[in-house]
Amino acid sequence: MIPSYHLNKPGQTRSGRSPDRARCGSVGRPATAPQLIEKIHTFVVLAEHGVLPDHFMPTLRQMVSFRNRVVHLYWDVDDIVVYRILQENLDDFETYIGYVLNFIQSDSGNPEPTKDS
Repeated sequence: MIPSYHLNKPGQTRSGRSPDRARCGSVGRPATAPQLIEKIHTFVVLAEHGVLPDHFMPTLRQMVSFRNRVVHLYWDVDDIVVYRILQENLDDFETYIGYVLNFIQSDSGNPEPTKDS
């Protein structure tokens, strides 16, 4: 049996709607500010527990916002912007991993990364 997502017509989403119509109805609308805050709640909790420093939160908010744009408004994402992010911002993932690893490895829970992480 062929999964239904292989049967979509070109230009349609999994729901069978065109991308322009996918913005409304059951597929959902682009995230509003309160919804974005809700989506970064995990990062907020990690910051409250000393895993992530407060100064890294704006970066995480931007990452969540861009992720939402790519997932929900993929037809409106500029290839040049994606390329620039891949070239200039991948180290944000390394920084995040460094904070988490340092927290796990430290007795004090100091969220500042070391040069080795």
